[in-house]
Amino acid sequence: MKKDWHFSNEFSRSFVFLLIIFLGTQVHCQHLESLLRVDQDSKMKAVFIYNFTKYFEWSNLSNRNDFRIALVGADSLLVKEFKNLASEKKVGQKEISVLTYDGYTPMMKIGAEVLYVNMSKYPNYDFSHDMKNTLVVSDNGKDLDNAMIAFTYIQGMLKFAVNKVNIQEAGFLKMHPDFEMLASAVIRNKSEYKKNRIEHAKWENVFEKLKSSVTGDKKEVAFTKKEIEEVVGKFSAQTNEISTQKQKALINEIEIRDQKRLRNISIGFIILFMILSGFIFKSLQQNKKQNKIITAQKEEVEKQNHVINKQKQLVEEKHREITDSINYAERIQRSFLATKELLNKNLKDYFVFFKPKDVVSGDFYWAERFSNGNFILVTADSTGHGVPGAIMSILNITSLEKAIENNTQPADILNAARKTIIERLKKDGSAEGGKDGMDCSLLMFDSKNKKLIIAAANNPVWIVCKATQTNAVTSSSDGGGVLTSDVTNSRSEQSSTRTDIEVLEIKPNKMPVGKHDKQDVSFTQQEINLQSGDVIYCLTDGFADQFGGPNGKKFMSKNLRELLSTNSHLSMQEQKQLLESTFTNWIGNIEQVDDITVIGIRV
Repeated sequence: MKKDWHFSNEFSRSFVFLLIIFLGTQVHCQHLESLLRVDQDSKMKAVFIYNFTKYFEWSNLSNRNDFRIALVGADSLLVKEFKNLASEKKVGQKEISVLTYDGYTPMMKIGAEVLYVNMSKYPNYDFSHDMKNTLVVSDNGKDLDNAMIAFTYIQGMLKFAVNKVNIQEAGFLKMHPDFEMLASAVIRNKSEYKKNRIEHAKWENVFEKLKSSVTGDKKEVAFTKKEIEEVVGKFSAQTNEISTQKQKALINEIEIRDQKRLRNISIGFIILFMILSGFIFKSLQQNKKQNKIITAQKEEVEKQNHVINKQKQLVEEKHREITDSINYAERIQRSFLATKELLNKNLKDYFVFFKPKDVVSGDFYWAERFSNGNFILVTADSTGHGVPGAIMSILNITSLEKAIENNTQPADILNAARKTIIERLKKDGSAEGGKDGMDCSLLMFDSKNKKLIIAAANNPVWIVCKATQTNAVTSSSDGGGVLTSDVTNSRSEQSSTRTDIEVLEIKPNKMPVGKHDKQDVSFTQQEINLQSGDVIYCLTDGFADQFGGPNGKKFMSKNLRELLSTNSHLSMQEQKQLLESTFTNWIGNIEQVDDITVIGIRV
């Protein structure tokens, strides 16, 4: 019986010991987790401060060889992260120098561009002299009154707030307007200072409640330990009572059968207790193992989230840079196109339907007025679209500008432009030289004689006139070349839906303005006598080649010509709106395949 009692007492102590070890393990894991969180916060603060420099400009930075970041009261982890960052990054083209100090140090002497101050170590730090020359970042501070940027925590996540008043008063600092959108809070005027202090007072009350909650948890753990000791005491008393009864039974030897039964019950109880103890011990071991796995998984998830967030920021930054570059390229390209003022001055009534596939376009329309009063208009489709097409369009426009310096006839202008394009693209690195160029139509308006002279490369020109009207058409080759079999004479045909009009189609030369098998053959030009009310359409192939409709087929050039001729009696703006709505309905959800340009002119 003494052995049974000894075993039960030892097991009770072991159970309590295992429980204490388990609780201690949990506390240790929580401590490690808090250390990891502190390390992560230090990395985030260093990255935040580095990113701040992208949204500010220092007027006196050009006179310095390096970019200085001063850290006052920073812990060792933060200093380490800044030094690692300084070894990998630059601010503009300048190396980053990290300076550490304890106590107040005037930034006027150091000349630092950024000052970080840990307000928990230096709550009364004087910023009054520093904010005239330095971007001031505070940490663990009570409010934003004395700083420009302050770190804070919102729902357990590191955020920052901005004092725009102090930044504006510094004078030499220029803040990018997008920076306000990144901050969790912004003080824009001094009247918000009081509101800022009230919010921090609320944060301090929450912190006091959290401390009280932690103290209460400690008391609860102490109370639980006391209860365990009481249960062990009661169990010991019960075991002593059983032992006493057994001793009396043995001494008296009254009923041997009852003694055996009592003994068997005692043995069964002990075996059952041992089995339960084994299950409890195994469960504790499994829980400990699972906690380690969960902790490791949580750390891995946090690392992956950090990497993902960093990659996301990088992708967003690159996307923003690319988008800004393309938008800037679009403004440059638009400066080469014919201006609205120039078109209004030289054309009586017209519309321009210009719809690039991307932000920038391979299509373009360009115009110029000669000293003799003649006005030329070019509608062109450069090789490619998007950025390559836009670059090619600028090359084509500059080649046209060079061609009109010594040529005034449409065919001669295209011949000269072709020669310049071929010469410039010979140096593209390919064995045969660049075969790029453009398809276009060049219209020259002789307003004095009411004549239209046209030279075209692969792109036709349509003229809608009255059915009873006669438009004399002559062909010539002013550049010294001759007409070839590839040049089809102009023809006139009646519209399928209107009998009062005819469509005169000016056939183009079947060759581009660029390197080609027929690059030595001169372009031809055709002269048309214009009548009041005639409508001229020049275009690229983008509209006709667009897939869409119920069967996903091309719109086709024939359908576009019918659409324009049938509605040529409408005002030019109504025709443009008709083209826009027709294209939108036709394309539906299908992607636009090419740049689109259609220009209509009423004589």
